[in-house]
Amino acid sequence: MGMESKPVPDPTLLTTAQLHREIDNARAIFDADIGALRARLDGYEIAQQQVASILVTRREHSLLNDKYESHYKLLSGELVKAERMLRIASDKSERSLQVALNASEKRVKESLVSQKEIIDASVKKLDDIGKIAVLHVTHEQLEVVIKNIRGDIGATQQRQSFIGGQAAALVVFVALVIATIEVAFRVFGR
Repeated sequence: MGMESKPVPDPTLLTTAQLHREIDNARAIFDADIGALRARLDGYEIAQQQVASILVTRREHSLLNDKYESHYKLLSGELVKAERMLRIASDKSERSLQVALNASEKRVKESLVSQKEIIDASVKKLDDIGKIAVLHVTHEQLEVVIKNIRGDIGATQQRQSFIGGQAAALVVFVALVIATIEVAFRVFGR
C-alpha cells in the first residue's frame, strides 16, 4: 500500500548513540591515562634538566642519565601500549557498532514484514466486506426490479426499497471505516 512505518524511537539511532557514548567514555579514559603518562614524562624531562644544571661528577651524571633513559624508555613503552589499547578498543567498538546496526536492521525488516502481513490481511478482509456489501445491495436492488416486473410493488414501496439499499450501503461504508481504523491501530500501535 506504499506506507512505510518506522518505530519510534528508532532502535538503530538508540543503539548508535549508546555505542558512541561507550567509545567516547573509553577514549576519555585512555586520553586521561595518556595525559598522565605524558605529564610524568615531562616531569622526568624537567628533572633531568635540573640534574644536568647542578654540578655533579661525570659518573653521577652518567648514572642519572642511564636512569632517565630507562624511565623514558619505560614510559615510552607504556605510551605505545596505551595507544595500541586505544586502537584495539576503537576497533572493537566499531565492530560492536556494526553488529548492533545489522541486528537493528534485521529487527526493523522483520517488523516491517509482520506489519505488511497485518496490512495485507486487513486489506483482504476489507475487500471481502466490500464484496459482501456489493452483493447485499445488488440483491436488494434485484428484489425491487423483480417486484417491479411482476407489478407487485407500488411507488411507495419502491422508494422504501431504495432507501433500504442506501442504508445497507451506509452500513457497509461504516464497517469499512471501522476496519480501516483497526488496521491503523494494529500497524501504529495506538
